[in-house]
Amino acid sequence: AEHQLKLNPTDETLVLYYMAISTGAGQEARCGEFLATGLDHRPVAIEWHRAFQEISARLGRDAELPAVYDRMLKEAADDSALLYLRGRIEPDAAKAAEFFDRSVAADPSNAYPRLAQAWQLASRGEFAAARKPVEEAHRLKPDSLSVAQVFYRVRFALGQYEALEAELRSEQQKTPTSIDLQEKLLTVLTAAGKAQQADQAHQAYTRQVANWMAQARLPQDPNHCVLHSEMALAYLRGDLPAYLQAAAKSGDKGLSERAAFAANLELGRLDEAEQALGGGAEAVPGGPPQSPEPIEALLLSLAWSHQQNEAKADHWQGIALEGLQQGSADDRSLAALIEQGDELQVSEIENLDLTPPVKVAALV
Repeated sequence: AEHQLKLNPTDETLVLYYMAISTGAGQEARCGEFLATGLDHRPVAIEWHRAFQEISARLGRDAELPAVYDRMLKEAADDSALLYLRGRIEPDAAKAAEFFDRSVAADPSNAYPRLAQAWQLASRGEFAAARKPVEEAHRLKPDSLSVAQVFYRVRFALGQYEALEAELRSEQQKTPTSIDLQEKLLTVLTAAGKAQQADQAHQAYTRQVANWMAQARLPQDPNHCVLHSEMALAYLRGDLPAYLQAAAKSGDKGLSERAAFAANLELGRLDEAEQALGGGAEAVPGGPPQSPEPIEALLLSLAWSHQQNEAKADHWQGIALEGLQQGSADDRSLAALIEQGDELQVSEIENLDLTPPVKVAALV
């Protein structure tokens, strides 16, 4: 993968694939060292740099990044790519917005600062305002996975279900067994109140997967495509027992535990949710047990607090804080804000580059 990436440093799909296999194999340090070797290549490969920034955050080195990009900007103050990348690692949202504005002005054909502007607005719940910059980003870079993700989220939030349904069905003609497309289609149909069409979409997907397996001469579905569709449909219907049953059929311990945590949390069965989190899934086969994600621990803390079990709430908040303090700069800032308790103000958390659900969890 590294050889191919050197030949194609702007290939977003290849960069994401390299990141996934590196982190999945516990090779974050090697990944960071490799990506660091390409930082001075010109023209700037934005996808490469984004990956470097992501892996640096995972390694707890994100505090070093502003100085790295400030040095680069001293040599090329009007480089649109560098201005965008510097804004992307700026912890202050207002200052980051200035970098994105300068990036657009330096090169109006650069989609990434438009994407960043849309993300900032969407993270504050300003979806109507995010529509214009994300539409422009999509026009400039229609094949980008990163742009497509935010483009979908913004339009979904704005209730553009018919357009999204048409696009998702069209995309399914090209990749009929895509789990991501199927889950999005079911979500859009359910949000639009089309329960019957969602059922039909699941049945059609089941047939498509069966056809693919027959053509490939596969005895079973290696990706659990149909089960993922079944789980998504059950969850969207609010049928959590069916959701759990489908997850259990997969034989995938990690999938079953994630499903058990989500379902039991919503059902208020917090002891069972705890058990799912404490299952000790291994990040790497043969390696140590994987710790809960901070957001999972934080949600469990909130749930215990709602049930007036403050000892459990404090325990899981401590686990969440420990994880956040070992994370990125935004994670560490979030931990500091959570520690303020009831004194935390909405205005203080709005400035962080976090998704709305995480901000809500912190405020509650």
